[in-house]
Amino acid sequence: GTPIYMQIVDQTRQYVVSGCWKAGVQLPSVRTVASELGINHMTVSRAYSILRLEGVVEYVRGKGMVVSKVSVNPLAAIKPQTVDLVATALRLDFGRADVVAAVNRVWGELETNDVAAVDEAALMDPGRDATA
Repeated sequence: GTPIYMQIVDQTRQYVVSGCWKAGVQLPSVRTVASELGINHMTVSRAYSILRLEGVVEYVRGKGMVVSKVSVNPLAAIKPQTVDLVATALRLDFGRADVVAAVNRVWGELETNDVAAVDEAALMDPGRDATA
């Protein structure tokens, strides 16, 4: 359900925040990304424009887009998921305390198990309530 350009933005943010891509690392060209993903080059260009406005990347003449020297707020990497969670909770008329309690339960589950095991359990039983 997430537009492709936002998927590119989110994944790029994650690479930068996690340290996989350090300041000065050159991003693939718009044409390369579009070709590899089989998408329109304007989609990639839009993603790069958003990243540039956010200060995640900058244009360097002769190099193209590179990761900015300005540090990225790590919380920016999870903002889209957080917005989705809160919007869904509001639509379902959950209170803040309910959402915090659900997040705490899942957090505890992930701390005691590895993420892959929790994800696999959810795949094995799609009806499973991860917050229960």
